[in-house]
Amino acid sequence: MVIVEYCKYGNLSGYLKSKRDLFSTHKKDVEPTSNKKKRLENVPSRESLASSGFQEDKSLSDVEEEEEDVSDFYKWPLTMEDLISYSFQVARGMEFLSSQKCIHRDLAARNILLSDNNIVKICDFGLARDTYKNPDYVRKGDARLPLKWMAPESIFDKVYSTKSDVWSYGVLLWEIFSLGASPYLGIQIDEVFFRKLKEGIRMKAPDFATPEIYHIMLSCWQGDPNERPWFSELVEILGDLLQAIVQQDGKDYIPLNTLVPEDTGSDNCSPSSSDLHERKNSSVPALTNASAELLG
Repeated sequence: MVIVEYCKYGNLSGYLKSKRDLFSTHKKDVEPTSNKKKRLENVPSRESLASSGFQEDKSLSDVEEEEEDVSDFYKWPLTMEDLISYSFQVARGMEFLSSQKCIHRDLAARNILLSDNNIVKICDFGLARDTYKNPDYVRKGDARLPLKWMAPESIFDKVYSTKSDVWSYGVLLWEIFSLGASPYLGIQIDEVFFRKLKEGIRMKAPDFATPEIYHIMLSCWQGDPNERPWFSELVEILGDLLQAIVQQDGKDYIPLNTLVPEDTGSDNCSPSSSDLHERKNSSVPALTNASAELLG
């Protein structure tokens, strides 16, 4: 038996799909000020949870009000700020996992849960899921694997590392900025697919990805694992993007530390700033017209 926290909004993949008709670029154009204030007031501080680890008990009226909030939450439009916030939060969570020498191996939108106050939680239902009934898992030999999310070295050499999780994170970004679309939709996962992957062919940018976001995806999909960014770098880049869009929407700041713990740790072998600069300017093969039909 696996016991996990209840997250009322379900997995991120399903939630994004449900919001496709309610996507808007800027939050200030779609959400009343009163709603934004209410959401911020409901974010629990670390200090309020530090003593017991639980939020204080709710009265019946609180529960009823919360149920109304749930209904309202599903009516709120999804914004670019939300998409970048989800991406940032997952990067911070993976930064912590990697600092604990933990490799996820199955990072995907279906394994990200959405909780109160737009907080996402990384989970893994691999032990509980019937993979033989899930189309995201493809048979390879005697096993069924999430091949569309797996790094080349994991597919071909069965090598898993933090950098293979970074590859999967790039596919997760593609899911987020396509609002829950399936990667490589309609593409047969066969030897032709594997050959194209080895040749460096990558998915096109999803519909709602900015050039900066797509560049992050491509950096995560570098063929050489050593050329992929660390999660600590992704946190820094996405944090800057999130801060920029928040200021663009008329706010002075966003309280990032209310979303995640301050002390997440980092890998000891993080690249230098010069390495990061070189990586940002490195080229990754994008889809050509000929291969676009193959990889979506």
